[in-house]
Amino acid sequence: MKRYAFIVGIVCLLLYFIYQAYYLLMPRVIVDNLSLEEVHSVTVKLPSSKLEFGSIKKGSMQTIYYAINQSDGTYNYVVEYAGGEKVSGECGYVTSNEIGKSFLLTLRPERVISCNN
Repeated sequence: MKRYAFIVGIVCLLLYFIYQAYYLLMPRVIVDNLSLEEVHSVTVKLPSSKLEFGSIKKGSMQTIYYAINQSDGTYNYVVEYAGGEKVSGECGYVTSNEIGKSFLLTLRPERVISCNN
């Protein structure tokens, strides 16, 4: 019985490490709302996919992971503020098979948006 419990424990631990490694290796887009207002939505278009963030409260951060197999291109974003105003642009570059890449989109006061990858 002890041997069975030991094997189950090792299998659970191994599955946990695989789960953590998956999220460590997957590329991600992070939106950090440092502006003084709530954001209604953020859409980030990649060459082979589209990420849609919902409402982001001021001072909070959200992350979405995306598929590694992307075509080469830029990150295009559209930020819609709670008042209805939209700000769009592009920045950064995505290539295929980028493991563990983090793309940070920072929303600052006065509708200033900065990117960091």
